[in-house]
Amino acid sequence: MNTQPFRIGDASKPYRSDMSVVDNCDSRIDRIPTTDSVQLNLAKIRAALWRNWLLFVTVLSSIVVIIAVPLFLVVRPTYEPVASVVIDPPGAETFSLDTEIPNSEAENYLTTQTAILKSDALAIYVIRQLRLDSNSEIVGKDALKIAGDNFNPGSGMKLTHLEELALDTVQRKLTVSLFRNSRLVEVRFASHDPELAALVTNALLNTFVDQNYQVRYSAITKSSEWLTKQLDDIRQKAEQSNQALADYESTIGFLDVDDKQNTLAQKMTDVSHQLSQAQADRIELGAYVDAIHKGNVDSVPELRNNELFHQLTEDYLESRAHLAEQSAVFGKNNPKVKKLENESEQLRASLVHGVEASYDSAKAREASMSLALQQMKGSINAQNEAMVKLNVLKREATANAELYNTLFTKVREAGISAASKSSNVRIVDYARVLNRPTRPNRSLYLTVAVFLGLLASSMLVLVKEAFDDKVRSEEDVKHLTGLPSLGIIPRIVPAVRRSRLHLSASADERQSLRFVADRPYSAESEAVHTLRTNILLAGSNKRPQLILVGSSGAQEGKTLIATNLAITLARHGRTCLIDADMRRPAIARVFGIPGTPGLSEILRGSHTVETTLTQSGLNGLSIIPAGERTPDVGELISSPLMQKLLETLSGRFEYLVIDSAPILPFSDARILSTLVDGVILVGRYGETTQHNLQEAASILKGINAPMLGVVLNGLEPLPSYYSDYKIYTAEAGGV
Repeated sequence: MNTQPFRIGDASKPYRSDMSVVDNCDSRIDRIPTTDSVQLNLAKIRAALWRNWLLFVTVLSSIVVIIAVPLFLVVRPTYEPVASVVIDPPGAETFSLDTEIPNSEAENYLTTQTAILKSDALAIYVIRQLRLDSNSEIVGKDALKIAGDNFNPGSGMKLTHLEELALDTVQRKLTVSLFRNSRLVEVRFASHDPELAALVTNALLNTFVDQNYQVRYSAITKSSEWLTKQLDDIRQKAEQSNQALADYESTIGFLDVDDKQNTLAQKMTDVSHQLSQAQADRIELGAYVDAIHKGNVDSVPELRNNELFHQLTEDYLESRAHLAEQSAVFGKNNPKVKKLENESEQLRASLVHGVEASYDSAKAREASMSLALQQMKGSINAQNEAMVKLNVLKREATANAELYNTLFTKVREAGISAASKSSNVRIVDYARVLNRPTRPNRSLYLTVAVFLGLLASSMLVLVKEAFDDKVRSEEDVKHLTGLPSLGIIPRIVPAVRRSRLHLSASADERQSLRFVADRPYSAESEAVHTLRTNILLAGSNKRPQLILVGSSGAQEGKTLIATNLAITLARHGRTCLIDADMRRPAIARVFGIPGTPGLSEILRGSHTVETTLTQSGLNGLSIIPAGERTPDVGELISSPLMQKLLETLSGRFEYLVIDSAPILPFSDARILSTLVDGVILVGRYGETTQHNLQEAASILKGINAPMLGVVLNGLEPLPSYYSDYKIYTAEAGGV
């Protein structure tokens, strides 16, 4: 028990140091992990959607109905079959007179062909072929009624009014698209009639292919006619050139100049070689003659190599040696020596004569070879001139023959190409009659409608919640006040009954408020037990004895919380419940006891605690009612008698629970908060505004009130853990 005197505004009470509980709670909130924050936000969104489920369902249903009704009742289904065609560049056909265009121009060619598929001329041809100007879906029923039986088609590019309408419709509903990086073109025609859509699409495609073939066939025919005329001229030129070649060959006397020219050239080469050899022999023999005239017979090695000259030379040298020997013995005038000299001179003369004869023969041979070479040169020049002219005639004849063969091949190819009907346009897929409409895709639109409905209704609920400043969760309590949440109390009584509580409460209504005693295993009773446990564990030094229960405004459930908290505490120790809301007392009605005398009489000094203390009928719980209503409540609450009363009751009871007037409009709770060990701030789910709750908490913090935390009252829907517990206790038979 607190034995220190109580003074208004006293900040030295032992429990005042326990504000660290609030600070610890703030620090824990700041340290909430990001995943927890996400879970909290998702829980708030889920709770908001549950609270506004009617608005959510209404908006969702409205959007789905708004989209679905026209989708099924107004919008007609449209069928748009797809046909595809491959357009190759010119020259890619099996038989073609054209050369394939380069890749740089292929894209332009495909673009041109795509534009032709969308051309008016092609569309007009199909309109007249299928008589689309008389189709009500194409031109409209009104236009057909106005036209009557006049369905005469136009001529050429001059169109009738119905054809104008049909052309506009066909061009508007026709789609031609080129596949990127390919030669595939897709053609679509949209219509409410699936057979008509397929018919028009295929007719357009067939007409395009036929016209493409007709244009190509016409070009081939004209080319073939021109080539045929040119072929006759080339044939005549070829015949003339061949005749000229044959005449010239007869004139020159041989048919193949090349072989003759090769033989003559070979002979000329041989003669030239022999001339060179004769010149070399002449020069060599001339050198030999000079050497012999100088007496240097030994210095001519080639003579020794010649059989005849070699024998003459040996005989000459031998006679000279024998002459020298005889001259030395007999002298120069000896007849024998003279004879030897004559023989030696004859041998020398024979040797010189033989060399000179060979030298003359070499000179003659050189002259003969030179003359023969000059004659051959004349012949080869004549043959070269004949060869040049012959080659010219041959080239001309060959060129004319090749040109003729080329043109003849082209003519034959043109004929084959025209007969084969090959084309560079190839239909891949024809349009088929669709069993299902292309659009609208009702499943997709309904899915989108549901998605938009969910999005719009969710956004509307969240916007509504954003403008809703009511307290709706424990997270709101912690965020606004910075105080811990001591618990949540499920909704007990409807609002209409709460408004009648202070006027005329029946016995059943009073019992419904004392649910801890009357329904001990209910979810709300368990919530109050949890509140009691949190309060007793809230103090770090000691458990609070004097507990003040207050709220920011009226009808937020402070009396309900104070009453059932006191009943719960009475089970663990003697408890006194004090009704300090003398402006609008309610506890006496809840317990069905007299309202006077009470607290107001004690504070005026007309009664004592013993005369006002009333038993509640529940074990361990005593009550001091509010007493007679008086306008000077503030003066009575702040009087020293209030401090003395609390001091007296603290000595007699283990717990004191005080129900006070609202905090914002009155000062009663502010004064009492300085006299107690702990203050419980009560807020009502969905009714207490965030501003009022925050303002009340700020006021109490400003005067250093020992705040225990906040209780959120009247929560709906009931949390799942309370619901599960309630089912469990019911199945257990209330045990």
